[in-house]
Amino acid sequence: MGLKASTASFSPKSGKELAKASVRKRPAHKPSRPTVIYGKGTSKYWEGKVYRPIWSDDGGQRREVSNYFVRVMVGGRREAVALNTADRPEAARRAALLYARIRAVGWDAALRDFDPERHTPRSDVTVADAVTAIGRADLRASTRSNYVGALRWFAARHVGFETTKKTFGPKGAAEYRRRVETVRLAELNQENVRSIIERHIQGAGGDGAVSRSARISVASFLRNGRAALRIAEGQGLKLPEPRPFSGVAKPDGATAPGYTNTFDAAKLLRDAKTELASDPAAYIPILLAIGAGLRHSEIENLCWHRVDAPGKRVLVQATGGWKPKTGDSEQPVHVSDGLLEELGCFRGNPDDAVTTPAGLDRAVDWLRRKGLDTDKPLHLLRKEFGSIVAEQSDLFTASKALRHSSLSVTASVYVEHRKRVAPDIKAMLAPPVPPKTT
Repeated sequence: MGLKASTASFSPKSGKELAKASVRKRPAHKPSRPTVIYGKGTSKYWEGKVYRPIWSDDGGQRREVSNYFVRVMVGGRREAVALNTADRPEAARRAALLYARIRAVGWDAALRDFDPERHTPRSDVTVADAVTAIGRADLRASTRSNYVGALRWFAARHVGFETTKKTFGPKGAAEYRRRVETVRLAELNQENVRSIIERHIQGAGGDGAVSRSARISVASFLRNGRAALRIAEGQGLKLPEPRPFSGVAKPDGATAPGYTNTFDAAKLLRDAKTELASDPAAYIPILLAIGAGLRHSEIENLCWHRVDAPGKRVLVQATGGWKPKTGDSEQPVHVSDGLLEELGCFRGNPDDAVTTPAGLDRAVDWLRRKGLDTDKPLHLLRKEFGSIVAEQSDLFTASKALRHSSLSVTASVYVEHRKRVAPDIKAMLAPPVPPKTT
């Protein structure tokens, strides 16, 4: 089409975001004139839509970009596009042509027509290539699934793939993978990834809890997507430059709420002994979660010879085809005599598992009936374990007992602050006692 434009969200000088701080200049309203409605295919429509973004320089001064931009939304995808002209009528003409072209051939083809050098990926490496490379790495199955799922998630939203109930069925899953894995990694650049994140958060609506959940989810996808490419690169995959996801920070507010206790742990444990002692496979997971802070998978893969009664500890170690979540997770957990005494009533052969998958399911169901109705009720018991340790000692000890690699994760998500310290208002309101005279 001969037009030169580029998708952009930042000032080349300051790196500050433009699109969110944009100010659009509109022609002054003249009430005396009759209202004329122009179609989106006309330049007149876009004269009131093109704008010059505002950005702040290093000194904090607000400055206006010299060239016009336009925000276009087609097919659920919304982007700010630089029109590379300082003339409003010309910018409106280009915006109308861009909109018509997007409607005709789609976003990617339209942007390549505007700026072939910028919008034509220089690397042919695809998501499928990354998935294959990740498959060669020595990873836990769940970790591999998270990494691959994150890449597919971004790719699906980049191409506008609409998921339905049938998407992940026997036939739908194959079509889904075929569509999203053909996406080039070069297309997961800063502008596109930012646009995907923005759309996902906006789609959550105005509910605060739903919006926070959306921010946490997209931050997790971003983190796993980056980790996936590091693993793929380590397996010899040559990544395009600039690297996918580069320059994209996690969205504000993408922090999970801290742990707040909603149940009486001692009563829950007494109820478990009364109601589940005849079902050791369901009772033992509850003991290990609240008494040793073990994760679901760690309980499932624990054998009796790793319950070290003389050493008063439980050994969390890789076994068979299973390995702990991280290297920091593969450490002994010091436990109480009471836990070891209770477990000793059910102790089996050294190589026997302490529970079964069915027993874990029954434990989870029982906890939900007791009011811990969350996706991971056993994980709530792990957080309660950490909070008890922190209350009786300190945060550092709790972090080590939980086997976290970061103290900040323990403090922000896993441990409830239980040291009740507050100003003594009653004492402050009391009149001062006059000194005794001799």
